[in-house]
Amino acid sequence: MIKKIDHIGLGVSNLDSITDIFNKLFNLESKTFTDHPTLKAAFLKVGDIEIEPLQPLDEKMSQWLNLSRQGNNIHHICFEVDDVDNELQRLAAMGVELINKEGRQSFTGKVGFIHPGATGGILIELIEK
Repeated sequence: MIKKIDHIGLGVSNLDSITDIFNKLFNLESKTFTDHPTLKAAFLKVGDIEIEPLQPLDEKMSQWLNLSRQGNNIHHICFEVDDVDNELQRLAAMGVELINKEGRQSFTGKVGFIHPGATGGILIELIEK
């Protein structure tokens, strides 16, 4: 069951530039994570929700974030759930197409993705914190 929107992911070509813009315009400070081999990410807190700009560090990740076709873009919406694995199993039992059949560890919790073909073209991430 969905508890809340956790964050909105953005595909960006320059993480530092985007976080500087959000800081200057909206006074949002970021916490940056750089320990992933294929991307850099930051989290900007807005009330109970975070904005997560993601900068690819390789071509495959750039394609996944749609930067070559769209430039900076909204990439995904992440919903917080109590149990990612149970939620993925529930959706799979309904015949929903999934990217992940079980949760995997991410920057801030256990995550799983629902295929955009099952959600009208919108990539949905589920997170268990």
